[in-house]
Amino acid sequence: LAAEPADLRHLPGCAADDRTLDKLVDGTNRTTNDVHMWLVPFRGEGSTHELLVSLGRPRRLAGIRVWNYNKSAEDTNRGARVVHVELDGVALSPPNGFLLRRSPGNADFDFAQEVVFSEQQNVMDECSRIRRPGLPCGFIFRIALSSTWGDLYYVGLNGIALYNEDGVDVAATRGRVFANPPSVNALEGVEGDVRTADRLTDGVNDASSGRHSWLAPLLPGVATAVYVVFDAPVTANSVRLWNYSKTPSRGVRGFAILVDGFLVHNGSMDPYRPASGIGILPGLVSDSVSYHEVNFAEVVKDDSNEEHDVRLNTLVMRDNLVIKQHDDPSVAKPKTVADQSLRPMTSLTTNRASWQRPHGKKKFN
Repeated sequence: LAAEPADLRHLPGCAADDRTLDKLVDGTNRTTNDVHMWLVPFRGEGSTHELLVSLGRPRRLAGIRVWNYNKSAEDTNRGARVVHVELDGVALSPPNGFLLRRSPGNADFDFAQEVVFSEQQNVMDECSRIRRPGLPCGFIFRIALSSTWGDLYYVGLNGIALYNEDGVDVAATRGRVFANPPSVNALEGVEGDVRTADRLTDGVNDASSGRHSWLAPLLPGVATAVYVVFDAPVTANSVRLWNYSKTPSRGVRGFAILVDGFLVHNGSMDPYRPASGIGILPGLVSDSVSYHEVNFAEVVKDDSNEEHDVRLNTLVMRDNLVIKQHDDPSVAKPKTVADQSLRPMTSLTTNRASWQRPHGKKKFN
């Protein structure tokens, strides 16, 4: 490895700075500890900031995997945004370069971005090509969960769908889904529980068995959230959420949606109700649906006279909540701290559901 500039050590007072080039290959990537990161002075737009990797012999390359600078939410501004890649002098990136994703500022999930050389489509102006300016567009959609319908120990969802302007569920087709905590398997004494984050996009959203849902513990001081992550920016026309059906009191009540750190929706959803077509009273038919929808297209249509910043996507929602440009992790922290020693333990494995005695929590991040 070689780089120009190499690091910060040539600057006054930085002779012992740990953020050196060798940290790029030390194997510790999912972290907020900058001892495992590389940092150089930014010389301004148009200046040279070059990283050279010598492979030693000819190799076939499909792409690169990048963990952007992730010391803190504020320090993610130091991450690389556009990179141009060459192999033996031949450009592998499109003319405008590859667009890199801003890191989340936490280590809740593996935030690696896959940059594939064969996919040279220009995504630099993806968010400026939106047919309805004002729709949220970005790499990381974070659903921050702030409260449940009564349960103090667990929160869950049955499903998530994120539709683009063409009506395609990009969460299922192009996204990767993570959660923090990842599932009830984060608790000591629980293993093999099937209610993991990948179930949120398996397409089965109305099952009441819990086997096609996600469930996680509410833990003191932990911001509970679900992330849908993309390697290229996507536009959200609407988001649908199916609430947890196995135990409705564990379903989500208050939640917020953030796109690349910008809050685009803050509201609440009802407990799960099946869309069976049968009303509450005999002989009555219900036309209700089992999901909660946040329709950004309707917001843009209803608020067509407002000016929108396409990149920051400042919106006014249907419930008249003014959306601020900030990322406040506290929106996902439960306001009531429960006695953890009284936590009822649950485990739903491939064979059967079982209850166990209370245990402490284990490290999950």
